[in-house]
Amino acid sequence: MRFLPNLPKKWRCNRPTADHLSGVCSIFDLIPDRNIVGAVSNSFQQNFLSQLITYGDLTGSPPFVTHGLPASIFKKGVQVAALDPASARSPADVRADIRAGKIRGHTSGMAHGFVQANLVILPKPWAEDFLQFCLANPKPCPLVAVGKPGDPALPTLGPGIDIRTDVPKYCILRDGQPVGESHDITDLWGDNFVSFLIGCSFSFEGALIDAGLEVRHIALDRNVPMFRTNIPCEPAGRFSGNLVVSMRPFQALDAIRAVEVTSRMPQVHGSPVHIGDPSRIGIIDVTQPDYGDSVPVADGELPVFWACGVTPQLAIAQARPPIAITHSPGCMLVTDIRDESLLDGDFRFEPGPI
Repeated sequence: MRFLPNLPKKWRCNRPTADHLSGVCSIFDLIPDRNIVGAVSNSFQQNFLSQLITYGDLTGSPPFVTHGLPASIFKKGVQVAALDPASARSPADVRADIRAGKIRGHTSGMAHGFVQANLVILPKPWAEDFLQFCLANPKPCPLVAVGKPGDPALPTLGPGIDIRTDVPKYCILRDGQPVGESHDITDLWGDNFVSFLIGCSFSFEGALIDAGLEVRHIALDRNVPMFRTNIPCEPAGRFSGNLVVSMRPFQALDAIRAVEVTSRMPQVHGSPVHIGDPSRIGIIDVTQPDYGDSVPVADGELPVFWACGVTPQLAIAQARPPIAITHSPGCMLVTDIRDESLLDGDFRFEPGPI
């Protein structure tokens, strides 16, 4: 790690650890023209911003510690017109179009201001182990709802939701391996199927936009790039596997702002798990995602990585349940929960017995 020249020692940050599960830290590769002398410290389990320092003007002004952004940045209305028209539509309208077959692709940028959710459906004998896997790994698997066995409704997420028809594209897995995709799983539905809805980073993208940040894949009308990593998840029962992350590039000061915004929304993955050199988390080429679409990373930008709800698909591949159904990466359930309800962990989902 390099620091700005002649910076007083008391202002310098210690080199963070590389242990991504027990209190991690991903670092900025600090260089003078980035105006940064600190590192973003992110606890994988506790999901809070513990240290963030920026340097004023490179001429001797003392650094200042940044604080949480005000709730006003989450107010809606200003940025919606600049996005795709689908962003201004209600969640119910988006779900109706999905059910009617009018939307078959990714849902990034749709229903601005409302929570989107990843999906995993498993037979009840496998559901308890998967529930424990989610609880052991709240960063990639923050639960927002668990359905009742055999019931496709999710009333806490929106009236009239039918999980068999309201996701644009589903992945079908047998013995852990993908065997096909579908836009409607009514014919596959079983009376012991349990639906798990996991918070999605698409939900904090509206907050990033409202904070004045460009979200690259939305600007380009693409799906978010997602990557497998070398970071192991905490195993639980029959489920284990490595973390999957999503990536959004930012200039260094914008990356700080992105950390501040997303750290307030732990139910949709919260703050990043890594910033900077992709090879440190096992990513060989940031232009070649394992899922989603590639986006350009401009000179001077840092790739910023968040835990991703595609992580369970790797765990399912290792556990090999006889059948599992997930969302296709980027194709989410759009719920009626407002993003504001997620601020600072205000939204709480407490799973009961399955």
